[in-house]
Amino acid sequence: YPAQSQLADLDADDLKKEIKKRVADGKCLLVLDDVWDKEAFHRISDALQNLQATRVIITTRQEHVATLAQPTRQLKLKPLEHSDAFSLFCRKAFYNSMESKCPPELEKLANNIVGKCQGLPLAIVSIAGMLSSLPQKEYVWNEMYMQLRSELANDNHVSAILNLSYHDLSGELRNCFLYCSLFPEDHLLTR
Repeated sequence: YPAQSQLADLDADDLKKEIKKRVADGKCLLVLDDVWDKEAFHRISDALQNLQATRVIITTRQEHVATLAQPTRQLKLKPLEHSDAFSLFCRKAFYNSMESKCPPELEKLANNIVGKCQGLPLAIVSIAGMLSSLPQKEYVWNEMYMQLRSELANDNHVSAILNLSYHDLSGELRNCFLYCSLFPEDHLLTR
């Protein structure tokens, strides 16, 4: 079988052939991750016809794609509860400290930052990752919190947090990031 990275490069016809080959042996769970439009699913759906032992999971952030499944089969993920969000934040922000525990002097700021992330794991992990590389000083974290508040006042929630992470990169890393953005998604880069 082709490697997972090679599957991403297949066109619809080759992908259908590959699916038929893999599910011919019997039971199969097929996960179509991060589907952006219904047409992508429809192009390969005939490969799934008459396969009794096959189950398909489609993950998407698009409401219109979720309607491919019956309403009773849709699972909408909710944002994390504050305690879970705080726990995730601490695991990422304090990963090299004992038990990933938040220092007491940063706890109030950490809770405020987590609150601004509205329970969204991507936002939590991004901001915590950025903070993990900064000194664990109250004035440093307070400055970051003020920047976060300022960004959120003017922008879409998640993109504001990602924008803050981007601007925290060194000039050299920003250039590297922008260069990589020229390539299509899942493109394999070699040295």
